[in-house]
Amino acid sequence: QSCHHLSYKYYVLYHLPRLKFLDSRPVAAEERNEAQHRGKFMKIVRPVSYRTEKEDDHKNSPPANYTPLPSSRRDIGDHQGAYGKCRYRYSGKHSEGNRFIQNNDL
Repeated sequence: QSCHHLSYKYYVLYHLPRLKFLDSRPVAAEERNEAQHRGKFMKIVRPVSYRTEKEDDHKNSPPANYTPLPSSRRDIGDHQGAYGKCRYRYSGKHSEGNRFIQNNDL
């Protein structure tokens, strides 16, 4: 197993000490002990400047001028829908979806 995989495994076991299965295998006692010793050191720490730049970009951005819903409701007669007859009908003659089904399978 790779170094990153083991590091992440110890990190998960450190935060979830009562976990019984991980990676579809039971957690061994030595893995659990190693996680208690090394797990707290496995967290990735980001630089403070990286975090503040992202937060500053979000804080300094202008407020959005849009809303997810329209500002007013439409009247019953004022709609933008369309209704009409369908000009194309699917016949299915070029479909090969059931070509392997025999009569005795039905």
